Amino acid sequence: MLPTRPKTILVLRHSPNVGPGYLEDFIKRRGLIQQLVALDAGDDLPKNPDEFGAVVALGGEMSVHSEKDFPFLKKENEFIRQSVKMGVPYLGLCLGGQLLAKAMSGKVTLNPVKEIGPYEIALNAEGLKDPLFAGFPDRFPFCQWHSDTFSELPPEAVLLAGSTACKHQAFRYGKTAYGLQFHPEATTLVLEQWCREFGSDLESPAHGHRVQEKYALCAADCVKHSDRLFKNFFQTANVIASPA
Repeated sequence: MLPTRPKTILVLRHSPNVGPGYLEDFIKRRGLIQQLVALDAGDDLPKNPDEFGAVVALGGEMSVHSEKDFPFLKKENEFIRQSVKMGVPYLGLCLGGQLLAKAMSGKVTLNPVKEIGPYEIALNAEGLKDPLFAGFPDRFPFCQWHSDTFSELPPEAVLLAGSTACKHQAFRYGKTAYGLQFHPEATTLVLEQWCREFGSDLESPAHGHRVQEKYALCAADCVKHSDRLFKNFFQTANVIASPA
């Protein structure tokens, strides 16, 4: 099937130190175009989300409820709702997934456990048959960095994956809107930067070193899974061609 949606991908950034990471590399290698909207720097949201092949919302250091301190969140909330209702493919990473849940009437609260570093994700029966996870094993590692989570999914959303420390790791809303609690855009260099920039989330500098050492053991698998996940998403979105 030939791709039918535009090749330009709208990427929404919330924090200067939480960028697209591996996603940017994937977009370039696939001949797509990234349009980065730095909401943290005051960039305006586009008027029509349907002009883009897909919308990807990145993570960030704030909560979805911090609209007083980060006024752009309120406008973004409506933009996400509009995008989903128009059928524009959407992928939310960590904060971006929480924003999808909030926009579609789910709930975001503190997770019982703060997840930092690589954790094993387990697909449920729905996840095993969802196109986003085509070709995945039933369990696989991904990098995490979050305190909040989408504790109640939006009505009609479908849970796809969970973990021991966080029961909601991935969900689908409609056909092509996905919220992820983990970070497929993370790489070794990205995680090193986060350990420097967000040291207050860590128990100690030694904790940061342990997180990086633990990630190094599964980094190759994480990147492999990231590549497959992004490929699956953009194929499902009809932005890149699916196999014959």
